[in-house]
Amino acid sequence: MSWPFNPPLLVVSEDRVLRGELARVLTKQSWDVLCFADWEHATTGLPQAAGGILVTDHSWDQAVEVAKQLDPPALVVAVCDGPHHIKEAKEAGVYDTIVRPFEAMEPAWTVACAWHFASCQAEARSQCDAA
Repeated sequence: MSWPFNPPLLVVSEDRVLRGELARVLTKQSWDVLCFADWEHATTGLPQAAGGILVTDHSWDQAVEVAKQLDPPALVVAVCDGPHHIKEAKEAGVYDTIVRPFEAMEPAWTVACAWHFASCQAEARSQCDAA
């Protein structure tokens, strides 16, 4: 199944295998994926992530702050190394989590839900601006 849109999606992880797996799964679902090993290099892709989704397995606080600075803001999806990290990620302000090890389609479904939420927020903002 392919999604009927091509939103910006930024993956930031030092784990080369994780970056590759997320890119493989998400590009199969027609997502436009930019992968970076760290936040320093990810800054080159940030303008393209505005209004999209940032997926990362580290520095959740930093990811949330970076996402808020984009116009429009991006949502952050955290990749966690087990259920014990979910609370920590949520407290950092991430939208949702993907827990490793994950099922093949879990990243695509999680990102699709985040994108649906972001789309609804954008529509609500545009209706407020029009009023």
